[in-house]
Amino acid sequence: MALRHSVHHLQSENSDAWMGLIDAVYAVAMTLIAVELPELVNKLVSVPPGAIDVSMKVIVIAYLFAAYVITFMVLYELWSTQKCIIKIGGLNRQLQNFINGLLLAFTCLGAGDVILIIKVKSGTFAQMMNGDMNGRKGISGFHSVIMEWANLHYLYWIMAFLLISAMYFLMYIHFCIGQPQTLSSHVSQLRRSLLVKTCFFMVSTAIWLPLVWGGSCSIPPIYPVILFLGFSFFEASIFSKLKREKSDT
Repeated sequence: MALRHSVHHLQSENSDAWMGLIDAVYAVAMTLIAVELPELVNKLVSVPPGAIDVSMKVIVIAYLFAAYVITFMVLYELWSTQKCIIKIGGLNRQLQNFINGLLLAFTCLGAGDVILIIKVKSGTFAQMMNGDMNGRKGISGFHSVIMEWANLHYLYWIMAFLLISAMYFLMYIHFCIGQPQTLSSHVSQLRRSLLVKTCFFMVSTAIWLPLVWGGSCSIPPIYPVILFLGFSFFEASIFSKLKREKSDT
């Protein structure tokens, strides 16, 4: 019997299976990152009492948990956006199917990159505790810890930002190929949002530009990500306010 729709169409009989694949890939990525986090926390907890102040230890552990929550929220935002563009734009063309596969591959690469960053943090912290980092003894403060993490193996951080930027750009292409029947203001807003997020993560890699001239990164990478999440979860209000101001002028 001939199928009414192609096997990758939203209305095909096996649509639940491949939509479930998207959920599974993101769930595995989130879980793998969570599994790696206790290793770094354990290194902090097992530090001898005299090597680091207790308050500093608590602050760094709190920072690590906050960083994981932020990473989780970024993955959640990517997952919800990918599902949204597929629901609206469909998956009717081979190029859309190819892009969807690339998005899942980039999700796995991103999770692997975050795991590498966690391992780098673990090794760097051990070196700082032993006073082997640039001839320094101990830790001068919480800011020095997170900046050391940002400057060492900075390519991992840049790769993470570029992967997210590439994912949003691929989502934009996927969405445009779908050519939704209803060209409402919400559709236009979604397209603008995808482009803004693409450019945001691309531009955010500029915080490592001082390294080109022998300097160092002075802005922790977590700050642009927090700004991104604030925009993502309140963008409807932001866009509507900008629209009202534009209509008033």
